[in-house]
Amino acid sequence: MMLRLLAMMLVATSQLFAEGTPPVALFYTFDGSICDQGLNKGTPIPDGSVVKVYWDLNGNGPDEKDFQPAIGSEAENVNWNTYVINSDSLIKVKGMIATDPGFCVVGLLPDVPRYYFRICLDGKSLTSDVFTLVSGLQEFNLKNWYVGPACKNAK
Repeated sequence: MMLRLLAMMLVATSQLFAEGTPPVALFYTFDGSICDQGLNKGTPIPDGSVVKVYWDLNGNGPDEKDFQPAIGSEAENVNWNTYVINSDSLIKVKGMIATDPGFCVVGLLPDVPRYYFRICLDGKSLTSDVFTLVSGLQEFNLKNWYVGPACKNAK
């Protein structure tokens, strides 16, 4: 019985690794503060500002067809899609991001595993570069932020 259980565990483990390890990404902006005019330009974004993750669904960069990925336990869902800046309390520097926990996609990556962050501000938004997830642990230093039009339906 014990050998049969061990064999089942080995088969399950080998299938898990054959599929590839799930993607886990950590994000930070240790090269400077996210400010209302981009990285290190203007006034640092205050704690409590909401950063939203968007899925670049068609792989052509940020556009109006993109949406936030679903949170859940089904394939291609994520563990979170909104992050609240807490840099003053977490790393003692205003306007910086250091995500905790990491951003995870459930199961296999979607066909287009490209995402980006958007911060909605009064009358404008800041959008990060698009990043592409791969299986396994990865880190992204979000260095480029672009000022754009106000977010639709921003709260």
